[in-house]
Amino acid sequence: MCISFDSEDLMHLINAPHALALSLVATFGDRIKNCNQDLVTGTFEVRFQRKIWAKSSDEGAVLSRVAILDVLQCLESQGFRLCSSLDIDYGNGGELYKSSGEAWFCCRDGVDGVGGYI
Repeated sequence: MCISFDSEDLMHLINAPHALALSLVATFGDRIKNCNQDLVTGTFEVRFQRKIWAKSSDEGAVLSRVAILDVLQCLESQGFRLCSSLDIDYGNGGELYKSSGEAWFCCRDGVDGVGGYI
């Protein structure tokens, strides 16, 4: 399962269980502007009211830290743990495109007790 934090106001859940998406929506509540689910890929997108990932503002720095703690709490409540984190800044788009974000790869123990990536 993967969570990506994109642009200044987006979070994508990739291959995430429905219960985790519902938990995050309940946790963030009125901080969410809208949610969409791509029925083909199964990706769940959350767009926040504010630009909480904006690195340039003091408000963004505080909001992002609080949001990250909320995400970690939801992950833990659903039995997930953070396995790896990738910082993706200015990829193939370069300075002009301003592509940036972060991706978290999470895992949890399987129902049969065998650890695995979900």
